[in-house]
Amino acid sequence: KLVAPASSVEDQAVPVRAVVESTHDGVRARLRYLVGGDEAAVQDVVLSKGRNVYEIPTTFRGAGFHTVEAVVEPEIDGDTRNNRGIAATQVRGPGRVLVVGDGSGGELAGALREDLGIPVDAGGSDLLPAAASGFAAYDAVVLDDVPAYALTETQRRLLAAAVRDMGLGLVCVGGPHAFGPGGYAGTELEEVLPVSSE
Repeated sequence: KLVAPASSVEDQAVPVRAVVESTHDGVRARLRYLVGGDEAAVQDVVLSKGRNVYEIPTTFRGAGFHTVEAVVEPEIDGDTRNNRGIAATQVRGPGRVLVVGDGSGGELAGALREDLGIPVDAGGSDLLPAAASGFAAYDAVVLDDVPAYALTETQRRLLAAAVRDMGLGLVCVGGPHAFGPGGYAGTELEEVLPVSSE
């Protein structure tokens, strides 16, 4: 069988593992890896009796759905029908960050864009998605000195749920309008942050 991560990021190497069961010891075999039908790597291996695990770092080009195959070609084989393992990985394009601040996005958004090359959407709290599915476009949200009362109850609830349930990154930058002075205490925002706002 072939084990690959369910999701990955474009151009990031991820481990793909081929698990090969052998009924004989010392069997020489060629292990071929194919990504999207094209041969990506070849390993010459010697199989031990039982389970053999081989790992190869694999990089996916282009966002979308990618298939990976491992084909084992042993010297001795009683049944060639079980010599192929297939897995699939959903590949995301470059990460995107939503910076919520004073409406201009400020220096932080500029630094993310220009210094790190990260795609950024920046503006006021009206940019926060009105539905949970809207957060799927982002890898992280940055609240740049934003008070809790600048967000609606629905926005706070959806943002906290996206962090907790979807793995969305959340960075809260402090200042005179955030955390305690910003009314975070007892809100959904405080629940998903590693600090208390009392």
